[in-house]
Amino acid sequence: MISSRTPEGWFGRCDVCGHEGRVEPSSPTCDAPCPNCGSLNWFDPPDEWVVPGDDLSNLMDDWEAAGRPPRVVVDFSEVKFLDSSYLGRLIHLHMKLTQTGGRMRIEGLSGDIRRVFGLTKLTDMFDLDE
Repeated sequence: MISSRTPEGWFGRCDVCGHEGRVEPSSPTCDAPCPNCGSLNWFDPPDEWVVPGDDLSNLMDDWEAAGRPPRVVVDFSEVKFLDSSYLGRLIHLHMKLTQTGGRMRIEGLSGDIRRVFGLTKLTDMFDLDE
C-alpha cells in the first residue's frame, strides 16, 4: 500500500488510479482509501468537522494532531440520554477548543436533550441550532 503521509494528494482524486469521487478523510490523519483501488491518499483536513454527539472520545486528539483548531459541529440527532460525566466532558472540550481559537456548534437536539441544556444553563455556553 502506498504511504498516505504525503501532501501530494487532493480531495476527491486518487493519486494512484486517478479515480475522482467523494472521499471522506479519516481523522486525525486525514487519509482515506480510494473507493476504486483501495490505496490510501492524503487529504487536507476539513475546516469544519461534523462529529456524532455520542462519540467525542477522540475529538481533542484529532484536532491537536491536525495542528489547528477546527470548527466542530456536534450532531446530537442520535443522542437519547445525557449524564453529568458526558456534560462535563462536553464542557471541557468546548473550553479547550475556544481557548485555542476553535468553535463548537451543537445541532440535532431533541426536545428532551434541549431541556437538559436549558435546565443546566448550557444554552448560554454553547452555540445551539434553532
